[in-house]
Amino acid sequence: MKTIALADYKDPGSLGSRFRVKRMAPLIDLMDRVYEENGSINVLDVGGRRAYWLALPEGFLRDKKVTVTILNLASDLQGEDDSIFKHVLGDACKMPEFTNNQFDIVHSNSVIEHVGNWDKIKEFAEEVRRVAPNLFVQTPYFWFPIEPHFIKLGHHWLPKPLRMSMWMWFKMGQRGMASNIDEAMSRLDEEPYLLDMRMYRFLFPDCRIIRERFFLLTKSMVAFRERANGVRP
Repeated sequence: MKTIALADYKDPGSLGSRFRVKRMAPLIDLMDRVYEENGSINVLDVGGRRAYWLALPEGFLRDKKVTVTILNLASDLQGEDDSIFKHVLGDACKMPEFTNNQFDIVHSNSVIEHVGNWDKIKEFAEEVRRVAPNLFVQTPYFWFPIEPHFIKLGHHWLPKPLRMSMWMWFKMGQRGMASNIDEAMSRLDEEPYLLDMRMYRFLFPDCRIIRERFFLLTKSMVAFRERANGVRP
């Protein structure tokens, strides 16, 4: 479907892919500065995918001596390890396997809104702020009119009974339709928890919040923290 193609990150020409490349510019600058400081870069990608990093310039990861640890739940763990990428099983809301500032950079793209309720979201924010001094955590913005996961205008603003009906009336992004009320309510409970600017500033009080804009409207937010000097003890 055309609406799905708009957000198809496997297609470098899709609107979503073009946004992603532009969004990564501050991350690339940060990685350059960390490399200059340390001579290599150790990244934790929380809930990510290896394919995401293919948007970086060709050879960038190798030239900057980047290693990327990709942490996911068992249901999302995929990919082969190599000299750059390592895949580990874990819970982004509780990461006792990692020490404070173990990584140079912690990165997460459109994950925090999927971890659960507000308490889980707070746990996620606390953990990613703990495991690295430099931070790049992106999430869609609640007040952008198009719900980005389902590509539906204003879906996330509707009351629950109407959102339940949407699951039964329309194909919702790549998740399709619900066949009955019970399935629709289950899908509703699993919908992303979109955040606004005040929530994000509360969750990341020591970060600069970068707005990603589309025709002057804020489309998404990035919690960005840079403490490149003295990254490693």
